[in-house]
Amino acid sequence: MPANEHRYLVTTSPHIHAEQDVGVVMRWVCLALAPAYVWSVYRFGYWPLGVAAIAVAACVLTEAACQRLRRQTVTVNDWSAVVTGLLLAAVLPPNVAWYIPAVGGLVAIGVAKQAFGGLGANIWNPALLSRAFLQLSFGAQINSGRWPMTRGESVAQAATTSLRASFEALAERADVITQATPLEALMRVQEAGGGAGARAYGVAIRDGGLETSWQAVLDAFLGNIPGCIGEVSALALLAGAALLLARRIITWHIPVAYLGTLALLGWALPAPYAQAEGARAFTDWFTGPALYHLVAGGAVIGACFMATDMVTSPITRRGQLIFGVGCGLLTALIRIYGGYPEGVCYSILLMNMVVPLIDGWTRPRVLGKTRKETGP
Repeated sequence: MPANEHRYLVTTSPHIHAEQDVGVVMRWVCLALAPAYVWSVYRFGYWPLGVAAIAVAACVLTEAACQRLRRQTVTVNDWSAVVTGLLLAAVLPPNVAWYIPAVGGLVAIGVAKQAFGGLGANIWNPALLSRAFLQLSFGAQINSGRWPMTRGESVAQAATTSLRASFEALAERADVITQATPLEALMRVQEAGGGAGARAYGVAIRDGGLETSWQAVLDAFLGNIPGCIGEVSALALLAGAALLLARRIITWHIPVAYLGTLALLGWALPAPYAQAEGARAFTDWFTGPALYHLVAGGAVIGACFMATDMVTSPITRRGQLIFGVGCGLLTALIRIYGGYPEGVCYSILLMNMVVPLIDGWTRPRVLGKTRKETGP
């Protein structure tokens, strides 16, 4: 063949391949979750690692079993099942019974993922759908008001002994508090009209507005609060999200739209609260605890790790902004008016269902055609 001639290979699409395959992306996500898990071990002891190990094992085994039954190639080495297990464990309390992450992994992979055709075909985020199922099935444990919290020095001291002795030492030194999580406290203070139910978190109703102390916001941001395994430290989660942004695995559109909408509505909307003799009143407009809404619950992990799931989020940048705004809007409405302290899980699941519609609305115009001809 002459030197100036070129050989072309004609194949089916895709013709352009990304530099990072699924396995590489999933391993980066695992690394991005590491700071949250490290902090969780520091705060709660070694229990989170056990919950995560069971969830990951259940997800991997379920995926392998489903693919075997369907006579497909087993693809557990792409790490997608591992990421699902880590995300599922991250939204569970650290003191749940062993069978809860096991059942959760079975539901996340068997029902939410493989039942729809496997990776890339699922409608809902598997970890969040499993979390919603566990919330309904094991509410007594998932919604427990008894959240374990170990002293940091206890973890450090126990780490110097054997594994068995470490667990025994942590069990002896662990403090179990009977208070609710910060967002539950926020809801209770509204129900009590500013009673003592949330004083531990610096929440009160004063001068017609919901007030939170800067110390309460700082504790929630750093992670010095009770809560689920991977969501207590907003700082650790933001560090992981920064890594994903730097690697261009996620973009800023969904997290910024989600958190920005939640902060705006959490500050602007009047919240209901109880008065004497069962009367209801509302706080003043533009007096809500915006920062508290961002750092005291699952908003950061939801916005940066759940809502950005490539399969269940919109394709276009404009669609991602719409999706993020919708998630933030639903989260704020559920938290403030829905009688449920969190709302992140259900807001993302609801928005997952309208992703095809958003993609249709925001589909780019085909070159040479009008937008009407292109259609949704």
